[in-house]
Parts: sequence; C-alpha cells; structure tokens
Amino acid sequence: MMHLVDVTASHAKDIQRELAATPVHFIKVYTLGNSRVVYKKKHGFSEIVISNKLRGITDKEIDFVVEKLL
Repeated sequence: MMHLVDVTASHAKDIQRELAATPVHFIKVYTLGNSRVVYKKKHGFSEIVISNKLRGITDKEIDFVVEKLL
C-alpha cells in the first residue's frame, strides 16, 4: 500500500525562497517510499515532479500520485 507523507515543513526555507521568487503560490513536498513528490500550483496551472535517485518511477506511482493530488 502506498502512502504520501507530507514533509513540507522539512523544506520550509527552500519553499519560502521559491514562493518569494516565482509566481507559484502553493508548494507541498511529499515522500512516497524512496521517491520525492513536489506539488506546485500557479494560477490555473499545477505541476507535479516525482524523483527517485535509486530507480525509475513506475506507472503505478504516477497514477497513485495523480489520483491523490489532482
């Protein structure tokens, strides 16, 4: 069973810097096992970035994240 764990507070300084320097108005950071998920929103636009330094991202992970966040 997959779980998204909110780790946004651990990245507070980086998030504050990006919010101040870009048109993004919402950022959340999650972990999904060994994968990191960054979810950003601008006006009328959402972006999800999934990364894993140890292996490729699976279609199952992509589907799960999209279902949970969008």
